[in-house]
Amino acid sequence: MPYQEYNGYTNFPTWKVQLEIMDGSYNYHIDFFVGKMKDAGIQNRRAYEKWKATDPDFNSDLQKKTADLITSYVYYSVTEGKEHADNQTAVSFAFAFLADVNYYELADHLIDYMVDNDSVWEMLEHGVAS
Repeated sequence: MPYQEYNGYTNFPTWKVQLEIMDGSYNYHIDFFVGKMKDAGIQNRRAYEKWKATDPDFNSDLQKKTADLITSYVYYSVTEGKEHADNQTAVSFAFAFLADVNYYELADHLIDYMVDNDSVWEMLEHGVAS
């Protein structure tokens, strides 16, 4: 049975991952975002907004790369970085649950957070990190 929308998210698994794994981890991903902005030649919020409005291909690429980053982060968090988990049955149940997460929706939340985070733009403008 497919999941229904839950607490404003696509479904319960997406909401649960946002709540339990992603919430509070955004600062961990700042270097990734700053690096992507530098790669695109974007140095401030105004340039980002202009780029976002004029280059949908790069915008979707940023969303895909961010979703991939989040997917890796979530799976790493669940397995605690172990290649072989101690309890394979529990891990297989967790992976089945995680397969229903909308990682693109989580990527949109992370990108929105980064765009609204003044410290990200300060890092870009002053050449700090990444």
